[in-house]
Amino acid sequence: YLGRSQNFIKALILGDRSDMSSEGFDSLRGSGLLHVTAVSGLHVCLAAAFAMSVFSSVKSVYIRYLGIFIAIFTLAGITGFSPSVIRSVFMISLAYIGNIMLRKSDSLNILGLVLTLYLFVSPFSVHSASLLLSFGASLGIILFSNVLQTSFTTWYFKLRGKYLRVFGKNIISVLAVSISGTVITIPISLFLFDSVS
Repeated sequence: YLGRSQNFIKALILGDRSDMSSEGFDSLRGSGLLHVTAVSGLHVCLAAAFAMSVFSSVKSVYIRYLGIFIAIFTLAGITGFSPSVIRSVFMISLAYIGNIMLRKSDSLNILGLVLTLYLFVSPFSVHSASLLLSFGASLGIILFSNVLQTSFTTWYFKLRGKYLRVFGKNIISVLAVSISGTVITIPISLFLFDSVS
């Protein structure tokens, strides 16, 4: 039991499912939870946030961001440079570089640039389901999350109650991002796998 737990934690943190039992793998796939064992942008954001807190006392902004870059690129190397991790690493890196240069970053342009660079290095990845789903989810979030959040918030804030409004605003933000990501990934999943997990 301990060994199975360790293998699951390894898959959860590093995205390495090589030591998982076939029974555990099938159980996760059947329940629609297999995606939790894939390293995603969430892991990269957590690594960046952790590095930011570690280097927050450093006065030099260049050293501070260098520490963040080292942390997220190390995570990418450990997890095998999957498309979702590469996307997140480069998007975060470009956004931080924009901050250093005092330039306002545009998420859609950054996503397009990262995709272009990725396909330039690995052109055959255009057939990768992981790449299509990862970049598709990001595109959906960039295009639709703010619109959905504004629409939901306009409706929700008609409700009374200060604490209910604050709680609801957080829930709306999460729902808007989740729905936006699936707007594009659902058609991709149907096209590639004839099913939606």
